Amino acid sequence: MIENFALGTDGDAIDISDLLFGFSGPITDYVNFVDSGGNTIVQVDTNGTTGGANFQDVATINGITGLDELSLFTDGNIIV
Repeated sequence: MIENFALGTDGDAIDISDLLFGFSGPITDYVNFVDSGGNTIVQVDTNGTTGGANFQDVATINGITGLDELSLFTDGNIIV
């Protein structure tokens, strides 16, 4: 569970670099956010489109919804 997650270039970051194999973008092939109640479930597909989509839940961001994978990656809030 991730608590008090702050957005923006000076905010918090989600480091998924140890979970990925051969990251070559786009980020949405590797990371997916799912709104669930008032929270966001973070899902990761370790090898992107290789072998088809296989997203696994890795974390829940408490108290935030409506997050965009590309925006967070571009702003430095997702580390690959």
